[in-house]
Amino acid sequence: MRELRTDATDPRTRGEQAGAALREQIAGIEQSYRRLFHALRGWGEDDVARFGAQVLSRVARWRPNLVAELEGLAAGAERPVELIAALNGRTEVVRMHECSVIGQTDSEDGPWLAQTWDWYVDAPERTIMWNRRRRRRDPASSP
Repeated sequence: MRELRTDATDPRTRGEQAGAALREQIAGIEQSYRRLFHALRGWGEDDVARFGAQVLSRVARWRPNLVAELEGLAAGAERPVELIAALNGRTEVVRMHECSVIGQTDSEDGPWLAQTWDWYVDAPERTIMWNRRRRRRDPASSP
């Protein structure tokens, strides 16, 4: 499994670093999901862009830093941000065809997240472990 490490704490910068490092892999994932979106929903390029814009709008209300990271990822990968958002929101499109996600926020090793990708034959070739630095919370500002 390929490992990617980014040290930037700014979400946009972190996304740009990841997007640039993963440009080729993102292009391959784009091709796979465009085929899947078309096969399952009959979607073309405009449909994917509209869905991605909806994802961005909804996520912005909930996690604006995640939108900044997605914008950076798109810039680094030289892909439209709506496409990157659609790929990240893919579970809403392919419902019941996705796999499991588990995570833990407090552990000796810090927070972690894992997702299985066992329903695509080529998934192991596209799996990446992304380690990123996170900002430390100021104890004085905690409730």
